[in-house]
Amino acid sequence: MKAKCQARQLTKAVQIVSNHSDTKQFFYMETSYGQLTLQGRFASMLVRYAIPAEVKESGKALADSCKPLEMILKNLGDEQVQLDFEQDSRSFNVAGGVQNYSFYGLTLTNYSLPDVLSEELDTPLTRPGVSLEAKTLVNGIKNIKFAAEQGDMSFKPIKGEERIESTRRDYLRGVWLEFKPDQYRLAATDGRRLTTTTVDSQNILEGIDVAKFENFIIPNQACAKLIEIVETLKIQQIQIISGEGHAMFEFEGGSIDFKLTEQGFPDIQKIMPEAYPTKIIAETERLKTAIEQAALAAPEHHRIKLQFTGEQLQVQATDGQFLKSARATIPVKHKVQDINFFASSKFLLDVLNHTDSREVTIEFKDPLSAVVVKGKEGYYNLIMPMKG
Repeated sequence: MKAKCQARQLTKAVQIVSNHSDTKQFFYMETSYGQLTLQGRFASMLVRYAIPAEVKESGKALADSCKPLEMILKNLGDEQVQLDFEQDSRSFNVAGGVQNYSFYGLTLTNYSLPDVLSEELDTPLTRPGVSLEAKTLVNGIKNIKFAAEQGDMSFKPIKGEERIESTRRDYLRGVWLEFKPDQYRLAATDGRRLTTTTVDSQNILEGIDVAKFENFIIPNQACAKLIEIVETLKIQQIQIISGEGHAMFEFEGGSIDFKLTEQGFPDIQKIMPEAYPTKIIAETERLKTAIEQAALAAPEHHRIKLQFTGEQLQVQATDGQFLKSARATIPVKHKVQDINFFASSKFLLDVLNHTDSREVTIEFKDPLSAVVVKGKEGYYNLIMPMKG
């Protein structure tokens, strides 16, 4: 394999397919038809990206990490880069200007798709899929992914009851994508809170036959990589294509192909409570500041008390161990019956930090029922109460 390309373009391509960690990943390059295609393979995800290249000799190359190439490119600046891979010696040679570097790769016999990922990513995808406005999709994911359980899906190949037990929380480790005829909805939950946002049809660039499109959970790892790529490349449009056991985000020059969990997402409509009788409206920034101030007294357990009296909301936190307490009071709209309940300051602040609404609506029923926090139309949060 021999090719020339611009160092800046190659640096960006390597960044896109990298997992940005010390964990080993298969890093594959292939030259053909005036372009260099890079692939980064993770435990359950494959990222591809292609850049223009002057191909002198078509070929393929493989390494167990892209970090050596990342470090080399940092030293080359904007130079044009010459890439060579000698299959017999497994040697990568990278030259730019008067500088020359080399590192060892792997033999291509080490590169087996079913072994690196799984056979699911080798099955055909159902096209044409659906096209979405990229920035809107990414902003929606960013505004709700905090509610998902942290960590990556396990995809453990265990059968029977053991499999159910070992992967029972995989459906919590990602963002649910659900299509309707005139909109799509994103949702995330860790079992103690649920956050959803709805995007209307003007951000669906191409129509979709809902009956033929499978809704699915986007794993946390794929969410993070999609956000990075869209923001790095300023992508305008994303094509979403689904298949048996996997799905793909396709964009200009590349794609993200990822496995899907067999588990379904909870029925959101059944989780959402009917309209609560008590509603108050508070200014987002005032409420956020009040919670932050009160939470300073109990930074470890995050438990705060919200007490509504007339047209005022008092936020209070107490640390019994160190005999500390703090409180803040803010005005709210609409008179309500006197009521108080306990909730997580962290969960409430997560919501307030991810809404662009000037005001939020808080709905509640009684101290033992979940609290509903709403931002702009379509942004909905359900938070379980804490013990008093």
